[in-house]
Amino acid sequence: MNAKKQKRNADKAKAKQQELKKNLTSTRSQLTRTEKKLEKATERADRWKKKAKDQGRTAEKAKSRVKKLQRTLDRASTVSEPATQTAPDEDTGDAGDAGTVEDTDTGTDTGETGAATAAAADSTGPSASESSASDSDKNKKPDETWTVVELRAEATARGLTGVSNKPKAQLLAALS
Repeated sequence: MNAKKQKRNADKAKAKQQELKKNLTSTRSQLTRTEKKLEKATERADRWKKKAKDQGRTAEKAKSRVKKLQRTLDRASTVSEPATQTAPDEDTGDAGDAGTVEDTDTGTDTGETGAATAAAADSTGPSASESSASDSDKNKKPDETWTVVELRAEATARGLTGVSNKPKAQLLAALS
């Protein structure tokens, strides 16, 4: 009887061992799949981090460019506006600072006189005769000589909508 019991116990142990081997194999394969998924996820995260860093750098460059353009625009607008000249103060005798223009961004004296600023504004802005000519153009009825851009601007000024995709002929018809 002992031999039968031992054989039965040995068969049970062998079955358990085979079952444990199967479980071990399936667990190892699950671990391998999970490790591969983790590796892919890590690679994706690294790519996204790199993209985010690149986009951050691009955004910083854009901000810097905007600031630079804003300073240029501010300088251009201060140059295009005629500065008022002040007469030298006779009581103080301080004629050296009379009529100088102060940089509005920094609060420092640019060394440029009001006359120089006005001359620069005259050379860059439209003259009085040009502005009166452009005013008379605005009062004219649109015709074939107008560009599409001018026609669209006129249509927008008149409150018309949906003019961005219309050809010149349709714009002229709508404005007539």
